[in-house]
This record gives sequence, structure tokens and C-alpha cells, in this order.
Amino acid sequence: MKKVLLMLLAVVFLAGAVAPAAYASQPAHAKGSDKAKMNQALKFKDVKGHWAENVLLEMNAKGFVKGYQDCTYKPANVVSKLEAVVMIVRALGLEEEAQEAKLSAPVKNEKQIPSWAAGYVQVAYDQGILTEGDLKAFRPNQGAKRIEVALWIARALDLDQKIQQKIQLDFVDDEDIPGNLNGIVIIMVQTGIMQGAPGHYFWPNKPITRAEMAVLLDRIDGKVADNQGKEISGKIKSVDDDTITVEKTGWTKEFDFSEDVTVYLDGDLAEVEDLEEGYRVKVVLDNDGKVSFVKAEDAENEEDFEGEITQIVLGDGAQITVKSGNKEKAFRVNGSTEIEKDGKEIFLSELEIGWEVSVESENGVAIDITVDNEEDNEDDEETEEEYEGTITEVDSIGHQSITIEDEDGRTHTFDVDEDTEIILDDEDQDLEDLESGFAVTVTVIDDVATRIEAESEEEEFSGEIVALTLGDEQTVVIETDENDRFTFDVTEDTEIELDGDRAELDDLKVGDTVEITAQNGAALTIDAEREDD
Repeated sequence: MKKVLLMLLAVVFLAGAVAPAAYASQPAHAKGSDKAKMNQALKFKDVKGHWAENVLLEMNAKGFVKGYQDCTYKPANVVSKLEAVVMIVRALGLEEEAQEAKLSAPVKNEKQIPSWAAGYVQVAYDQGILTEGDLKAFRPNQGAKRIEVALWIARALDLDQKIQQKIQLDFVDDEDIPGNLNGIVIIMVQTGIMQGAPGHYFWPNKPITRAEMAVLLDRIDGKVADNQGKEISGKIKSVDDDTITVEKTGWTKEFDFSEDVTVYLDGDLAEVEDLEEGYRVKVVLDNDGKVSFVKAEDAENEEDFEGEITQIVLGDGAQITVKSGNKEKAFRVNGSTEIEKDGKEIFLSELEIGWEVSVESENGVAIDITVDNEEDNEDDEETEEEYEGTITEVDSIGHQSITIEDEDGRTHTFDVDEDTEIILDDEDQDLEDLESGFAVTVTVIDDVATRIEAESEEEEFSGEIVALTLGDEQTVVIETDENDRFTFDVTEDTEIELDGDRAELDDLKVGDTVEITAQNGAALTIDAEREDD
């Protein structure tokens, strides 16, 4: 097995981690339209010109971070332990679950947790982000330390299961890192989620600011399946005042702009009319499937290169070297580099020597690294897995996905693509036909659903027959005591009884009282009774 070169030295984590927003006044490309004025009214009045401005607003558009009632974000303020936990839970796509959860976890300082945040702590406990030991010493209003946030993120992404203890870090303040958490720091540096500070320090006990927390959320965003449907990356195929069409290899989709869309172009606050065909773009969708945030870059100077990975450098000086024929190129990798495999974002540390990749770069920096089809990588073996449970969420907007809960209460989210076979009640259907509560079996390869077989919930109805249709497409129409009418298909599998005896549909009459068990609009059983003539 070829070795991956690991250079795990300190890299700037603070202000240098994200390029500063360079404008002090309106950018040169702004044209002063009404939409421009609307777009340039920032959501937070204290982030203009901040080094993490566009990251803060992008994370806000995704709902991961929120501001204060006075329209400020306070980026330099220390994030509290409670705030950090809430933000991580949101980034995992579990906010709805947190809002419904009741706090039953053994929290020592439970009275210090406001009612709105109690469910987030419970979900964090249920997901293993916080342990019972953590909660015994949990001080929600105390500043969150870098080492604590590193541990919580590692648990949230199950990265604590991938720790390589044999690798040693070269931080000046190694002795300040608890021995049992040395592996957590290693995995944080390997993945590029957290790095170091000038002078080869990690500063494990330094509190994290709200701006730095937003940057961490940006680095783990996209690695969480639940959030993929809210972010679309590609190139602009067309754009006008109301819509934008984004294309990427294999698909093209059109999206409407929301009324308060925020646009960034080459790091500067911009407007919709500044966007042009061919620009590289990332759009964030709101709950209505409309574009609420746009981050675009002029792709004129980009270069494409395809080949086999021959070297990977992690940590300080992170880069990837790719060889094609007799030509070999090295590309620097930073926090903005998107790495994708099978439609999912992955970490640099998850790449392997020998994989075939396509690299889009500018000035020697990799902007996008895409792992070629698994069939082209000889070292990869497709493993088929099967999951059974109940559908809890279906996302048919943008990056399509399905979330299920298994019998042990664990949630699983899988991508759905154009090749996914979807069966509902033994008939071919579309993803949008599936609903929460349906029983489901999902066949998966590399987190992508290849087959979804679902059964809709059975429902019971009672009433009086008001119409019957006989022939090739048979139906029965009933009216309930509430004067509601329902029509059901009657198939060859429908079991019919009249006064306790087996019967056919043509044995029934208008006026018979019936109890019907139905599924997805089709009658499974019809139990009819007739009054004596």
C-alpha cells in the first residue's frame, strides 16, 4: 500500500483561514439597481469587511448560525458551549428533531439551559456528541475551547472511529493536549477541519469565536448527507433577474431566486445582474427550494487536469499530486477546495493513492477535485447494503435524498440519483411520491440508493357506497358520516365480503354500508353489509 505523505505541521486557523472580504465600499462591478440595493443590505450590520463575512452569511443562509435581535452577529465574541452544540446540531440537519425533543439527559446544570435550547442538548446526547460524563460538567454559558469543539465535531461526524494513533503531531503546546484527546487533534488536522496557529501552536484551551465557529461549520458542511439538498455547486448555464440555471456533469437544474437573495462574486458583495454564464457557482436553497445565497467566481482562468493520484500531503502545505502520462502536476488544497466522490463531499484524507481524479484549478490551487467513476478505480469494490425502516424525510429538491429511521432508532440518509429504482406498493414511482411514515427497504452502494422499495400506510374508512365502476378499471366510491367522499381502486387482489361471505364487486350495491382498508388509493379489503330488503 503506497504511503500518503503526512506533513502535520501548524497552519493558520484564525484570520488567515479565510480570505478577507476586500471591499471597503461598493465593489466596482455593482450597478446600483433596486435588486443590488436589496442584496447589499447585509443581514448583519457588524460583518461588513470582516475576514469571514461571506462565510458567516452563507452559514446563516443555511440556518447553521443566527444573529441577535439588534441585527448583529458579534463575530469576535467567544461562542459559548451551548451555542457551539446548537450550531453543530443544526449543521447535522437535526434542528427539527431538536425543536421537538424534550430534555431527559442527565445535565448537572440543567437550569442554566434555556427552554428553546433544551432539545438541542438532548439530540446532542442522543447522537453521542455529548456523553454523560460531559453533561456532568457541562457549563452552557462558558466559552467553548478549541479542544472541546474538536471532540464534539469528531463525534458528530464519526471521525473518532478513524483515529490513527501512530501519527505524531509537532505542536509546541503538545503537553497542553490531554493524552486521551491526542488522536482527536490528529484527525482534525488530517481532515483539515482544524489546523494550528502561527508558531506551531494548537492552542487547545483557547476559546473559539463566533466567526471561527462559522468557518468550522463551513468546513464540515457538505460532509453531512442531510444537508446536501440545500447546496448546489456547478457552473452557471444561464441567469436572469428571476432564475439561475446551474449545470454540472450529468445534470442541469433551474432555480428561482428568493426575494432577499445575497450574492457574492469573487469575494465581493454583488448583485444578480453581475452573474454571467460560465461562472463557477455555489447556491444555497431555502426551505422553499429558492436560492437565498450565491457564491460565484469568474472561471476564465481555470484549468482542467485529469490523471492518477501519486501523492497526498495533509496538514501544513496540503496538496495533491496527479499524473497523466508523462506529465505530473501538484495542486495546493485549501479550505475552499471541494472534493467530491459519488456525488458526496469528502475530506482530503479520504482520497487514496492510485485513484483517478479530475482537478479544476486556478493559479495552482485546486478548486474542485472529483473522483472518477468507481468502475475506473481498480482498488474500489462496490459493497451493496440493505437498510429497513420508516421514511422520516424525503428531499426531492436540488440534491435528492431520502432519510429513514431503522428499528433501533438510528437515522440514515442516502443520495438518490436518476438511476435509483423506486417502487411504491409494487409499482414504479418517483421520489416525490414517497412520504414520511412509509415502511421502506433501501438498497445502497456507497451511500447512494440503488433501489427503494416502500409501502404506504394502510388506512381505514367507513361509509355508504354511492357509486360503483365495473369493467377494466374498477372503483368504489363511498360517502362517510361526515359527508366526505373517497374513491378507491378495486384490483384482483382486493378481498371483498358481503354479510360475512366472499363476494365480487358486482355483488355490491349502492346503499351498502362498508368498511374499507386502503393503501395508496387502492382498496385492500372491502367488508360490506346490506340491510334486509
